[in-house]
This record gives sequence, structure tokens and C-alpha cells, in this order.
Amino acid sequence: GLATSFNAGISLGSGSYFQVVNGAMVVYGAGGTAVGSGAGAHGVSLYGGSLLSTGSGNITITGTKIAGIGAAFYIGSTGNVVGGASATGNITMNVNQLSWNVVNVQTTGVITVAPTTAAWTMGLGTGAGNLALTAAYLNILNGGSYVFGSITTGDLTINTVKDFSS
Repeated sequence: GLATSFNAGISLGSGSYFQVVNGAMVVYGAGGTAVGSGAGAHGVSLYGGSLLSTGSGNITITGTKIAGIGAAFYIGSTGNVVGGASATGNITMNVNQLSWNVVNVQTTGVITVAPTTAAWTMGLGTGAGNLALTAAYLNILNGGSYVFGSITTGDLTINTVKDFSS
């Protein structure tokens, strides 16, 4: 969805969810165009909502922050799930900004996080980058394997004690 003003492109509130069973879910949200202070103009936001997969369904999230206050992919409140305990498909997040509070990102498949802007750098843990995944964000990711960046991503700086084998 494409939002106007301070609205989110896609927003799921408490108890709401999108779910796939052995199929693909593609979520694209572009935040509003307002500049200034006020509510977040997030691309994709979860406020107690979930993006669920049962079985092999892949989830692809692309969030864009157009202007103003907000994040490409914002997760606030509690009770948020991306994937889930019975998810075996891949989870891909294409975003330039993250703002996550309480969420569980879970699959036995591959979790991919990559910036949408070509040549953007990435930092893991305390590593520097345009898109930074802090230790707290890395601990939210629970996958069978991980991919950070894409063929168009710039340098990747890794400085973390996260054990990606478990």
C-alpha cells in the first residue's frame, strides 16, 4: 500500500494478521510523504499484528520510508510474529531502516535482510553501515540460515558474538 500524510503503507494492529499456508506472501508498503513531527509514516508496521506462514510459504517484506518520521519496517507493541513456529519457508526483508521493539522472526528456512538502495552498506552487531542490525535485532532473528545483503549491497561490516549456527 502507498500511504499519504503520516500514515503507514501497511499497518497491522493488535490481533490482526496475514497468513499463508504453503504459498507466497508479498507485503509492500510505502510510508506517507509528510515531513515534520507526528506519528510515524512507516512503510510496513506491526502494532501487535503478525505475518504468519504455515509450512513452506515464503514471506517477502519490502518497506519504504518516503519522508518524515518513520521506518521502512516498524514493529512496536507486543505479540508480533513474522513467520512462526510452523514456518519452513524463507523470510526476506528488503528495507533501508528498521525499528523493532518486540517481535519473533522465526522459520527453519532462510532469513534474508538487505537494503533496498544499491551500494548501501550493512553493519551487523556493532559494525557500521547505512543499514545497521544491532545485537538486539540479530537476537530477534531465528532462522535455519541467514543472508545479509544482496548482489547490489555495498560493504558488510560484521562485529557480533551472535551464533548463527543455532
